[in-house]
Amino acid sequence: KPFEECEVPEEITLKREKKEKREAAKEQKKEMVTKPKRNSAAAVKKMQKQLEGLALIETFIGDVLKTGLASLTGNSIKTYKDLATQMGDYYLPGPQSIMNGILYDVNALREDNENESVTYISMMNRIKQLYSIVKKGRVFLQEKIENKQVPLEDSVLYEDLGYVWKLDQLDELGLYKDDADIVQLSFNVVRDDIKAQYDDLGYWIDLNDGTISKSENFRPFRAVKHMKEDDTVFQCVNAKRLYFYPGNANKRIRYDEFTMRDVTAADCMKIISYAKDDLSILVKEAKNQIKNVLADQTIVSLLKVKQIGKVGDLYVLEDTLGNQIELRNATGASTLQSIPFLPDHSLLKDQVMTIEIAYEAMTNKMVAILHSIITNEQIIRLVY
Repeated sequence: KPFEECEVPEEITLKREKKEKREAAKEQKKEMVTKPKRNSAAAVKKMQKQLEGLALIETFIGDVLKTGLASLTGNSIKTYKDLATQMGDYYLPGPQSIMNGILYDVNALREDNENESVTYISMMNRIKQLYSIVKKGRVFLQEKIENKQVPLEDSVLYEDLGYVWKLDQLDELGLYKDDADIVQLSFNVVRDDIKAQYDDLGYWIDLNDGTISKSENFRPFRAVKHMKEDDTVFQCVNAKRLYFYPGNANKRIRYDEFTMRDVTAADCMKIISYAKDDLSILVKEAKNQIKNVLADQTIVSLLKVKQIGKVGDLYVLEDTLGNQIELRNATGASTLQSIPFLPDHSLLKDQVMTIEIAYEAMTNKMVAILHSIITNEQIIRLVY
């Protein structure tokens, strides 16, 4: 039986109009970008306090270089421990962490004399980091105070000094990308005894442009029971908004709203298309980056690999142009011991692989860490 058409009752029309107005108000509220208010006077005061802290660090560096690293014993250790603790009062958690690293190395020297040379190299690198932060940080802060340029900017120095970025600040600076499809290439949990925390570290590739970035979830030891641990992600993530932190290669990323789907063969082929041919170029890029002592000391990239084989007790990777590099285990993961257990030995030949290039102080060599193998149909992870 056909229904008769009639006018919509006024009561229903009014309800619809009210609902439409509510929905419109919600959308308008979402679209409004509320910029965080920054107290300029307070920010300047904080920066001046940071400058005072940098001056104390400069004195510390001068004392250590004058008397030598071997002088870090007895009463001097207590003095420097107290100084490192004070850095929190000067809003300098970044330098504070480096100073704690130097003290950590001092304790390591007492317990293990066999790796004395490597530990001294580590201590000198940390001294260089502190000096670089003092030099660059002082200029950076003084310019902001003098020019009254308090607003944040896209600079890695904020994080070097110990600043913690908020998503709305990254949003304000335009450090994001909408509707990003990313796939995780590897995942590892790294224990950091100096900072007293775990770092859930994942490396991801953007399917749209091949950019490799990293996600980090820091879990302090004291709060580890109350914080969710990240894990390996086997699906493709579509991030509604993907945020980028200031940085060099492999910038840190973060996302909140997302959907997931299965990784397809087409995705794998897309990932493969972004691989580089020449290992020497990747090594050169890594060397250039680690010249900046404040930058990440490794770079993760995709490489077309001819083969991985053994030379004596060492695993060696060779690219399609004949360049070779020794392989090492990932931090806290026995990646090399996993190689013999791969489902098919042919996976070690003519494949695209995710590798991490790093400098090894003990041997004075650039080495590589194998993270994963990308075939035409799947990603086989050795770091997961």
